[in-house]
Amino acid sequence: MKLKNCLGEIINNFIKLIMYHMGLQIRHGNIRNLTGTLCFFICLMVLSPVAVSAKQADAGDFRTVGVGYIASTISGVDKRDAKVALDIMVGKIVERKFPEVQSSSVIYPDMEAAEHAVENNDIDIMTMLSINYLEIRDRNILIPKYIGSIGREPEEKYVLLVKKEHNIKALSELRNKKIITQKGGNGVLSLMWLDTLLMEQSLPESRFFFNSVKKNSKVSMAVLPVFFGQADACIVPRNAYETMVELNPQIGKKLNVLSESPGFLVTISCFRSGMAENSRKIIEEQFDTLDENPEYHQILILFHLKSVNRYKPEYLLNVEKLYNKYHRLKLSSKRGN
Repeated sequence: MKLKNCLGEIINNFIKLIMYHMGLQIRHGNIRNLTGTLCFFICLMVLSPVAVSAKQADAGDFRTVGVGYIASTISGVDKRDAKVALDIMVGKIVERKFPEVQSSSVIYPDMEAAEHAVENNDIDIMTMLSINYLEIRDRNILIPKYIGSIGREPEEKYVLLVKKEHNIKALSELRNKKIITQKGGNGVLSLMWLDTLLMEQSLPESRFFFNSVKKNSKVSMAVLPVFFGQADACIVPRNAYETMVELNPQIGKKLNVLSESPGFLVTISCFRSGMAENSRKIIEEQFDTLDENPEYHQILILFHLKSVNRYKPEYLLNVEKLYNKYHRLKLSSKRGN
């Protein structure tokens, strides 16, 4: 018993160390890149009872629940740290409630690898970028279920910022200038939005239009170079920019919002379509009682998120419009050449 208590204390301390490290990442401007990780963790918490149902149905049937996410859904935190923290926390939860059940988590480098895992039934649930889901939606291999909410709304808006004293009034004036965007899901979506704006004005895509397109995982490292005149423009989440302005009003006085995007859903957590119906129902029942789980509240606080909610089709409308317009303009541009 003493040995068990000692091991439990070691695990708890290790979790605290990992969480502290991830907390440092968040306080340095990476919070908005970790939404996918939060969704992934919540899904693991929800999925653990599915394995238990299989155990209860057949005492000799031992099942490992597979959960995955695509690497592009997070940035700003070492993926190995994220996986270790998630594995330990989830293992702790599962071991406490269901001692004989195991769970496995996988970080996939790209959508192709993730699709292969889903098709082989290796993964029960997958967290991906919303545009990744649009790319495979017609194949009906995944069913969207959950989304993470950072602010009051489930979608993320982006702002294109320039320095006021440069008196830039139009996007075309940024030709051959330096711009900074983000890594991860926010970077993918915001660049697609920017490229769409450019092509709508018969301008080249960002990689040809700007002198340089630099990517950074921290919001502050995108905004401050523009503030100090080291870069000409940047694209960041609006809520993150507003938070910086609250902390330092001088930023708002010296920077100007040249353009603002609609709200885009960044990540989606999906079920494998071949999952048994009773397993889906168990997951949904567990999701409805997540508020009773102290780990759920701890992880929300850590990632500064308000909630993880059920997916609604309307959440995807703006991303779908952007995705279709971008590819339509790109095709038209190629034909024009």
